Amino acid sequence: MISLPLPKLTRGRIPAEDGRRFVRFIRYWRPMEIGTDDDAGYRHPFEVLARWDTGDKRWEIQHYQNSMVGPLDVEAPPLTWDAAPRETRFRFGGKAPGGKVTPWLSEEPWLPVEDFRAVGTDASPFAAGEEIPETLLDLGVAEASRADTSGGTISLPESGTPADRARRRLARAVDIVLHVERERVRLEADDEGGVQVTLDLPTRELPWISVQPQRFEPTPAPDSIQAQIAAAVGDPGIDSLVVARLYLVSAAGSAPGAPVDETWIPIVDQKLYWNVEHATNRDINTFEKVALPGLPALAGGFGNSQIDAITKEIEQNDAAASAFLSEARVVGRFWTV
Repeated sequence: MISLPLPKLTRGRIPAEDGRRFVRFIRYWRPMEIGTDDDAGYRHPFEVLARWDTGDKRWEIQHYQNSMVGPLDVEAPPLTWDAAPRETRFRFGGKAPGGKVTPWLSEEPWLPVEDFRAVGTDASPFAAGEEIPETLLDLGVAEASRADTSGGTISLPESGTPADRARRRLARAVDIVLHVERERVRLEADDEGGVQVTLDLPTRELPWISVQPQRFEPTPAPDSIQAQIAAAVGDPGIDSLVVARLYLVSAAGSAPGAPVDETWIPIVDQKLYWNVEHATNRDINTFEKVALPGLPALAGGFGNSQIDAITKEIEQNDAAASAFLSEARVVGRFWTV
């Protein structure tokens, strides 16, 4: 048995040079059977690959084609027609629509990553601290300095010798986040001074991912009646889950603030390895409006005083409180089989 090295993919395809090499191999050896080693090329759903695009001079990422939420495809950020995969262009009828198109992850688009946040060595000393993975620390990325504002002055402590600081590496990061839009509740005041809970249905049919320089932080579950009502008032109707975090690590001794290029090392901190399911706690076909009469009119929107008035009223009646809170929140969740 003769094995050929895996070709380097370019925009999701085998380069012409590797293709010609394979044809020459077939002509010379005349093999009786050709197969592939599936184990060598196995990828998890949602697994992220990163590469430097030498043509566009930028970093790009790609998900595996079987990345889905239940039976649904997942939308990627829009791409120009020329950058979109062949499968995407075919889905749009082979004709450019005049603007950007939205690929599906199943079509394996390469997505540009152009905005990063600094983590570790040269991160802002005034920003909230971010934990640095051990892998990056082992490579030479240092913890970010923290500004000391005690005593009415600002100081920036430095650790290590000048030689140590000269060998430190820089790090940049982006988060890849999965989103699903679901139904959400809306609280409205009526003419009688009551509060009604109505339901807004989702407008997006498919889940989607975003590539964001901001660190993703999940929203904590509300732990009080006031917090639950405030969460219902401000509910965007979107559930999100971090898929992966891409880090780029510079060469040793890079100057603070140095731009990323092909010399940086990509490290993927994969958070999600398998396809997920998503559901909410509500059967939208049986949703009913709930009104709590006797509350003050809430014209102009909800605020702390209005929420306090609502909670004071419903706390006097357990049945009303139970009905209100059960109808005033829609909670979605992700899970894997």
